[in-house]
Amino acid sequence: MSSLPLRRGVPGRCRSSASNPALPRLGNTGCQQSPPSILKGPPVSNSTASRQPARVVSTTTADDAGRLVLRLAIGLLILLHGVAKLRTGVDSIAGMLAQQGLPGSFAYLVYIGEVAAPLLVIIGVWTRPAALVIALNMVVALLLAHSAEVFKLGDQGGWAIELQALYLFGAVAIALLGAGRLSAGGTASIGRNPGGIGRWN
Repeated sequence: MSSLPLRRGVPGRCRSSASNPALPRLGNTGCQQSPPSILKGPPVSNSTASRQPARVVSTTTADDAGRLVLRLAIGLLILLHGVAKLRTGVDSIAGMLAQQGLPGSFAYLVYIGEVAAPLLVIIGVWTRPAALVIALNMVVALLLAHSAEVFKLGDQGGWAIELQALYLFGAVAIALLGAGRLSAGGTASIGRNPGGIGRWN
């Protein structure tokens, strides 16, 4: 007896021998069962899928005091250079820029890097961007005036540009650490963040 192939139809539908006498009575073998459902993981709750609250950063008084010392040291030392340039002008920087084929008017940008940015760092407002401006100012100063000393040692055995490097990496550290609570911006953000550390401060 030749077997008849089962016709694929709608899942879960049976072709019984009663509806088709040509099919032998084989119980449920004449039914095309629907495929088993794929097990899925537990549904994600709305609380899990919802946006997580912002991370709160808490600091100690010693942490904030350390940030204050670093801000005051880098800010004041850089600011003194800026004040000196306010008195004497920026002609020497303009000359170095001209030697590199750059407009001499770019020299006035030093007032941003050595006056405005240090003041913001000292006060503690927009501290992170201001510290990055100081770091960029130091990179430009190294390229213009100290590029020949980068791979040299001084007379005392130290790095020839150790002072400039301290300013540069100190500014980078301030940009990473922020101002802390002992700052104008940190005091203003204490209500939102107990650590007084915001995205820009």
